[in-house]
Amino acid sequence: MKPLTIDEIFIINSLIEISPIEINIPVALDKCHSIPMNDGGMGSFKIIYPNEICSDFGKLKTVGTEIYYSDYGKYVNITLFVDEDFIPREIDSFVGDFSLLTKPFKIKNIKNIYLV
Repeated sequence: MKPLTIDEIFIINSLIEISPIEINIPVALDKCHSIPMNDGGMGSFKIIYPNEICSDFGKLKTVGTEIYYSDYGKYVNITLFVDEDFIPREIDSFVGDFSLLTKPFKIKNIKNIYLV
């Protein structure tokens, strides 16, 4: 577990900003942590709030927003998932060629943020 980076917080906030549904953020994201998900190294992570000891949030749903991201020429799709209380819980990252994310997320590599 590690603190969310400035770039990860920017990605989360960007997806929340254009969300068609209201998102609840119980604690400032700069107080939160992340846990990498077992996605083959594509960059997905769980968002962990202070005082949480569990990383199983039950059934999650997407908010209908996505980021098109370029990882050194590789297409990456980034999506935010929330729990039943509309609290952000996961960032799902999918690299188009199924390879590992080359480097951690960087704001400068965001190409587009859009509604699905």
